[in-house]
Amino acid sequence: LLERKDGVYKQTVHVSPGQIVEDFTLTFNINESLPITKVQALELKDSNDISNYLKKPEISKLAVITQESNSNMANIVYTITKEYQKKAGEYGVSGEFTMTYDVDRGNQSHEIQVIDGYFVHFFTPEILPTLPKHVIFVLDTSGSMSGEKIQQLKDAMFTILDEMEEKDYFDIITFSSTVQHWSSDLALPASNDNRNKAIKYILNDIQA
Repeated sequence: LLERKDGVYKQTVHVSPGQIVEDFTLTFNINESLPITKVQALELKDSNDISNYLKKPEISKLAVITQESNSNMANIVYTITKEYQKKAGEYGVSGEFTMTYDVDRGNQSHEIQVIDGYFVHFFTPEILPTLPKHVIFVLDTSGSMSGEKIQQLKDAMFTILDEMEEKDYFDIITFSSTVQHWSSDLALPASNDNRNKAIKYILNDIQA
Protein backbone atom coordinates (compact mmCIF):
# COMPACT_ATOMS: atom_id res chain seq x y z
CA LEU A 1 0.00 0.00 0.00
CA LEU A 2 1.28 3.45 -0.90
CA GLU A 3 1.48 6.11 1.79
CA ARG A 4 -0.30 9.38 1.08
CA LYS A 5 1.95 12.31 2.00
CA ASP A 6 1.70 16.01 1.21
CA GLY A 7 -1.56 15.36 -0.62
CA VAL A 8 -0.30 12.70 -3.05
CA TYR A 9 0.63 9.04 -3.33
CA LYS A 10 4.18 8.38 -4.50
CA GLN A 11 5.97 5.37 -5.99
CA THR A 12 9.73 5.42 -6.58
CA VAL A 13 11.78 2.91 -8.58
CA HIS A 14 15.55 2.74 -8.16
CA VAL A 15 17.47 1.95 -11.36
CA SER A 16 21.17 1.26 -11.79
CA PRO A 17 21.77 -1.29 -14.58
CA GLY A 18 25.50 -0.55 -14.70
CA GLN A 19 25.50 -0.42 -18.49
CA ILE A 20 23.77 1.06 -21.52
CA VAL A 21 20.54 -0.91 -22.06
CA GLU A 22 19.24 -1.50 -25.58
CA ASP A 23 15.52 -1.57 -24.72
CA PHE A 24 14.88 0.27 -21.45
CA THR A 25 11.32 1.12 -20.35
CA LEU A 26 9.60 1.56 -17.00
CA THR A 27 5.84 1.15 -16.74
CA PHE A 28 3.58 2.24 -13.87
CA ASN A 29 0.00 0.94 -13.94
CA ILE A 30 -2.33 2.70 -11.48
CA ASN A 31 -5.69 1.19 -10.58
CA GLU A 32 -7.78 2.85 -7.87
CA SER A 33 -11.36 2.56 -6.65
CA LEU A 34 -11.84 6.33 -7.03
CA PRO A 35 -11.08 8.66 -9.96
CA ILE A 36 -7.37 9.46 -10.26
CA THR A 37 -6.16 13.06 -10.25
CA LYS A 38 -2.87 14.99 -10.41
CA VAL A 39 -0.82 12.28 -12.13
CA GLN A 40 2.80 13.34 -12.54
CA ALA A 41 5.95 11.60 -13.76
CA LEU A 42 9.14 13.15 -12.39
CA GLU A 43 12.58 13.46 -13.95
CA LEU A 44 15.34 11.03 -12.99
CA LYS A 45 16.93 11.95 -9.66
CA ASP A 46 20.63 11.10 -9.88
CA SER A 47 21.66 9.36 -6.64
CA ASN A 48 25.27 10.53 -7.08
CA ASP A 49 24.39 14.23 -7.26
CA ILE A 50 23.50 15.64 -3.84
CA SER A 51 22.03 18.81 -5.32
CA ASN A 52 19.23 16.80 -6.96
CA TYR A 53 17.87 15.94 -3.50
CA LEU A 54 17.77 19.57 -2.47
CA LYS A 55 15.86 21.17 -5.35
CA LYS A 56 12.28 20.92 -6.54
CA PRO A 57 11.78 17.88 -8.83
CA GLU A 58 11.09 18.52 -12.51
CA ILE A 59 8.45 16.90 -14.72
CA SER A 60 9.97 14.19 -16.93
CA LYS A 61 10.12 14.66 -20.69
CA LEU A 62 10.64 10.90 -21.12
CA ALA A 63 7.31 9.79 -19.70
CA VAL A 64 3.99 9.37 -21.49
CA ILE A 65 0.89 9.46 -19.28
CA THR A 66 -2.32 7.81 -20.49
CA GLN A 67 -5.57 8.44 -18.64
CA GLU A 68 -9.17 8.96 -19.66
CA SER A 69 -11.20 11.74 -18.04
CA ASN A 70 -12.50 10.85 -14.55
CA SER A 71 -10.98 7.37 -14.86
CA ASN A 72 -9.79 5.26 -11.94
CA MET A 73 -6.97 3.86 -14.10
CA ALA A 74 -3.82 5.51 -15.43
CA ASN A 75 -0.66 4.38 -17.16
CA ILE A 76 2.83 5.93 -17.13
CA VAL A 77 5.58 4.71 -19.47
CA TYR A 78 9.17 5.96 -19.29
CA THR A 79 11.08 5.23 -22.50
CA ILE A 80 14.74 5.68 -21.62
CA THR A 81 16.62 5.97 -24.91
CA LYS A 82 20.23 4.96 -25.43
CA GLU A 83 21.11 8.61 -26.10
CA TYR A 84 19.65 9.63 -22.73
CA GLN A 85 21.58 6.84 -21.00
CA LYS A 86 24.87 7.80 -22.67
CA LYS A 87 24.52 11.37 -21.43
CA ALA A 88 24.57 9.97 -17.88
CA GLY A 89 27.97 8.36 -18.44
CA GLU A 90 29.65 5.14 -19.43
CA TYR A 91 27.50 3.01 -17.12
CA GLY A 92 24.18 4.59 -18.00
CA VAL A 93 21.60 6.01 -15.62
CA SER A 94 21.70 5.53 -11.87
CA GLY A 95 19.05 7.02 -9.62
CA GLU A 96 15.31 7.19 -9.01
CA PHE A 97 12.26 7.53 -11.22
CA THR A 98 9.21 8.72 -9.29
CA MET A 99 5.53 9.10 -10.14
CA THR A 100 2.87 10.78 -7.97
CA TYR A 101 -0.92 10.97 -8.04
CA ASP A 102 -3.97 11.50 -5.90
CA VAL A 103 -7.62 10.41 -6.01
CA ASP A 104 -10.83 12.44 -6.02
CA ARG A 105 -12.65 11.61 -2.79
CA GLY A 106 -15.50 14.05 -3.31
CA ASN A 107 -14.96 15.59 0.16
CA GLN A 108 -14.82 12.14 1.76
CA SER A 109 -12.31 11.82 4.59
CA HIS A 110 -12.24 8.03 4.56
CA GLU A 111 -12.71 5.00 2.31
CA ILE A 112 -13.20 1.26 2.81
CA GLN A 113 -11.93 -1.31 0.31
CA VAL A 114 -12.91 -4.99 0.52
CA ILE A 115 -10.91 -7.57 -1.49
CA ASP A 116 -10.98 -11.39 -1.12
CA GLY A 117 -12.55 -11.25 2.32
CA TYR A 118 -10.14 -8.64 3.70
CA PHE A 119 -10.79 -4.96 4.18
CA VAL A 120 -8.69 -1.82 4.47
CA HIS A 121 -10.06 1.38 6.00
CA PHE A 122 -8.23 4.50 4.77
CA PHE A 123 -8.43 7.71 6.79
CA THR A 124 -7.31 10.87 4.99
CA PRO A 125 -8.35 13.87 7.09
CA GLU A 126 -7.07 17.12 5.63
CA ILE A 127 -7.14 19.28 8.75
CA LEU A 128 -4.94 17.28 11.15
CA PRO A 129 -1.40 18.64 11.63
CA THR A 130 1.54 16.37 10.79
CA LEU A 131 3.31 15.21 13.95
CA PRO A 132 7.08 15.83 14.17
CA LYS A 133 9.24 12.72 13.90
CA HIS A 134 12.24 11.76 16.04
CA VAL A 135 14.25 9.17 14.10
CA ILE A 136 17.49 7.37 14.93
CA PHE A 137 18.92 5.64 11.85
CA VAL A 138 20.95 2.53 12.75
CA LEU A 139 23.00 1.49 9.68
CA ASP A 140 24.92 -1.74 9.16
CA THR A 141 28.27 -0.94 7.49
CA SER A 142 29.95 -4.31 8.05
CA GLY A 143 31.64 -6.26 5.27
CA SER A 144 28.42 -8.16 4.56
CA MET A 145 26.94 -4.90 3.22
CA SER A 146 29.58 -4.37 0.53
CA GLY A 147 28.65 -3.86 -3.12
CA GLU A 148 25.03 -3.42 -4.12
CA LYS A 149 23.70 -3.57 -0.53
CA ILE A 150 25.60 -0.49 0.64
CA GLN A 151 24.48 1.40 -2.48
CA GLN A 152 20.86 0.47 -1.79
CA LEU A 153 21.30 1.69 1.79
CA LYS A 154 22.64 5.03 0.50
CA ASP A 155 19.79 5.39 -2.00
CA ALA A 156 17.24 4.73 0.74
CA MET A 157 18.86 7.24 3.08
CA PHE A 158 18.91 9.89 0.34
CA THR A 159 15.16 9.48 -0.12
CA ILE A 160 14.31 9.46 3.59
CA LEU A 161 16.46 12.48 4.45
CA ASP A 162 15.09 14.38 1.45
CA GLU A 163 11.53 13.93 2.73
CA MET A 164 12.15 14.95 6.35
CA GLU A 165 10.77 18.29 7.50
CA GLU A 166 12.48 20.96 9.56
CA LYS A 167 10.35 20.16 12.61
CA ASP A 168 11.70 16.57 12.60
CA TYR A 169 14.79 15.38 14.49
CA PHE A 170 17.28 12.69 13.52
CA ASP A 171 20.64 11.08 14.23
CA ILE A 172 22.71 8.43 12.44
CA ILE A 173 24.48 5.51 14.11
CA THR A 174 26.64 3.09 12.10
CA PHE A 175 27.96 -0.23 13.31
CA SER A 176 30.54 -2.70 12.06
CA SER A 177 33.38 -3.86 14.32
CA THR A 178 32.68 -0.65 16.28
CA VAL A 179 29.74 1.70 16.78
CA GLN A 180 29.96 5.32 15.60
CA HIS A 181 27.66 8.30 16.12
CA TRP A 182 27.44 10.77 13.25
CA SER A 183 26.57 13.61 15.61
CA SER A 184 27.80 14.34 19.10
CA ASP A 185 24.24 15.37 19.98
CA LEU A 186 21.50 12.83 20.61
CA ALA A 187 19.40 14.21 17.75
CA LEU A 188 19.57 17.20 15.45
CA PRO A 189 16.72 19.18 13.88
CA ALA A 190 16.21 18.25 10.22
CA SER A 191 17.13 21.69 8.90
CA ASN A 192 18.35 22.06 5.32
CA ASP A 193 21.91 22.50 6.59
CA ASN A 194 21.83 19.38 8.79
CA ARG A 195 20.21 17.27 6.06
CA ASN A 196 22.86 18.44 3.56
CA LYS A 197 25.63 17.48 5.99
CA ALA A 198 24.01 14.10 6.57
CA ILE A 199 23.69 13.42 2.83
CA LYS A 200 27.37 14.29 2.31
CA TYR A 201 28.27 11.97 5.19
CA ILE A 202 26.23 9.14 3.69
CA LEU A 203 27.76 9.66 0.25
CA ASN A 204 31.39 10.21 1.17
CA ASP A 205 32.09 8.56 4.53
CA ILE A 206 29.95 5.44 4.77
CA GLN A 207 31.72 2.38 3.38
CA ALA A 208 31.21 -1.33 3.96
